Amino acid sequence: MQAQEEIYRRSNIYTGEGKNKRIYSSKYALSAITFCGDCGDIYRRVYWNIHGRKEFFWRCVTRIEQGPEVCKNRTVKEDELYGAVMTAINKLLAGGNNMIKTLEENIHAVIGETTEYQISEINNSLEEKQKELIKLANKGQDYDHLADEMDRQQFCSLYWLKHIINRKKILNQNFGWR
Repeated sequence: MQAQEEIYRRSNIYTGEGKNKRIYSSKYALSAITFCGDCGDIYRRVYWNIHGRKEFFWRCVTRIEQGPEVCKNRTVKEDELYGAVMTAINKLLAGGNNMIKTLEENIHAVIGETTEYQISEINNSLEEKQKELIKLANKGQDYDHLADEMDRQQFCSLYWLKHIINRKKILNQNFGWR
């Protein structure tokens, strides 16, 4: 994700059923990226004084603001949450080679299908326009607007092909594909 996209995402966080606007705080690692499985709102870091000492928890914002009738998800201790995140990251890293191969295969499949589909759609459209152009020319009618549209479409298809080739080059450089 580009830096500008991430800044935009952080400034426009809408969550929960009512799509409430939330303010992003970069103070904690899991701020604005931990979501409630029940209502879809974000989790907020809160602390409770338990027997004179502060304990930190993460709670659903909807449950904090509107009560347990609206959201049934319980409070999560901060230590348990960070432990679960670290376990997930370690599992991901432990199966890293397998995961990377799967990721590469998925990227190849998506790019291959998408590009072939887009190119075939553009070619089909150009063939239809050519048939129309021939009909208009045979009837002796004005076909300038259709020729201009075909030129634009051909320019678009060339642009797409260059874009696709550049994407493949970048992937080849990043992943060492051939």
